[in-house]
Amino acid sequence: GGLQMAPVMAAVMLVCAAACYLASFALLERQGASSRNFYTYSTFGILLTLAGSRILLSGAMTAWVWSVLAIACVWAGGYFGRLTLQVHGGIYLLLALATSGALQEAAGLLLSEALWPDERQMALWTGLAATAAAYALVSYYGREERPSKNIQVFRIGAAASFVWLAAGIAAGLLTGAYHLLFGAAATHAYCATLRTGVLAGLSLLLAWAGPRWNRSELSRLVYPAMLLGGYRLLMEDLHQGHKVALFFSLLLLGAVLTALPRMKRSAG
Repeated sequence: GGLQMAPVMAAVMLVCAAACYLASFALLERQGASSRNFYTYSTFGILLTLAGSRILLSGAMTAWVWSVLAIACVWAGGYFGRLTLQVHGGIYLLLALATSGALQEAAGLLLSEALWPDERQMALWTGLAATAAAYALVSYYGREERPSKNIQVFRIGAAASFVWLAAGIAAGLLTGAYHLLFGAAATHAYCATLRTGVLAGLSLLLAWAGPRWNRSELSRLVYPAMLLGGYRLLMEDLHQGHKVALFFSLLLLGAVLTALPRMKRSAG
């Protein structure tokens, strides 16, 4: 009986969620209602949507639906000038990435010794596409010369999500190609160097692209990427026991640390 009632309860939740969204954005906000009522109804809207879709759908399908909702909310928030909708889009996107395992897969590929996944690679690619779409929409609708602090924070979050997944995929493809060329038994020490090289190269790319494309959020991700590279060096590369691979890791990070101040001065 309980299992049969679950779809009905989920459907009721989704209908109520749509009603809450309609009441908050179509009625309360236009009528100048108190912010407490607006945020109450909009919060009920996202909570009911999350609960209803989670009950009704499986894990993989839930991630897909939340990704679509994320892009729709980010677009609608930008088009109609509703920051709350954009924030809801960010929440949907973050939960979709966590539910699908894309964030965890990228972390394993970039910061640990995980190999390119066979079964869950679709989560990485769909997550990359969703974050790219969200970041593109946020950048397009927030392209004024001096966006608000809230918009800036949201752009940093969207950019960080996209960069994180892109770097994880790059590390997975490079290490996969390495083992394809040299065999599955080849030393993992050079895989560690490749992963560290991805973070070093990412720092340079962000330092170049931020000023060139007038994307301050990309420039702000430069040093977090370098900190992750230093973390990898201390926690992974140093423990591989391969002096040549460690030398290359140190060389890559050292070269980037030397180049970054020069790039910053030239951009300034």
